[in-house]
Amino acid sequence: SSSSSSSLLLFDVVVSNPPYIPRSDMDSLTDDVVQYESDTALCGGSDGMDVIRDIVHKLPQICKKDGYCWMEVDPTHPSQIKEWLDRDQHKLGVSYVQGYQDMFGKDRFVQLQVL
Repeated sequence: SSSSSSSLLLFDVVVSNPPYIPRSDMDSLTDDVVQYESDTALCGGSDGMDVIRDIVHKLPQICKKDGYCWMEVDPTHPSQIKEWLDRDQHKLGVSYVQGYQDMFGKDRFVQLQVL
């Protein structure tokens, strides 16, 4: 049936390192970063969340129910993503599970779940 074949296309987990740097921070990046990465690979729009928002909106269509998404984000983003999803999780079909710090103690990763 078409429903069983379409379910085979859904992911259990999505892992993403999207462009997340806010436009205003692009000029302060070090040479070792900008030498090897393009603007489109780094800049996530004015607040750095353009691609993150796109991913969150698409998760219910590409992930199984109860599937997870792990993303690397700017240190300012976990609290913003949590606030957004706490408010709109039922409309979006995605919830904020937890944030994680990198090895330098910066809030750097988020875990989300498809409802």
